[in-house]
Amino acid sequence: MPTASILLCHYVVEGVEKKIELKRQKAKSYHNHTLPHLGVDQEVRLAPLQKGKTWQAGALVKQLLDRSMVAHHYHSILHHEM
Repeated sequence: MPTASILLCHYVVEGVEKKIELKRQKAKSYHNHTLPHLGVDQEVRLAPLQKGKTWQAGALVKQLLDRSMVAHHYHSILHHEM
């Protein structure tokens, strides 16, 4: 099978560790970002429990923890952790 001769040459790729470290730092910064404080009765969008459904409008009822809250959606109360 024909193959380009350049693909058969051995060489060491430089800077792999640095690229991996930068990728990890970027992922960590996305994960650790702080969310804006939400107030009671503030309008929020609630992610669907089933895949493929649309997000629903709701209102924040109670802030439990930094990333955990209780929200009102139409006639039901939902506990949502982010």
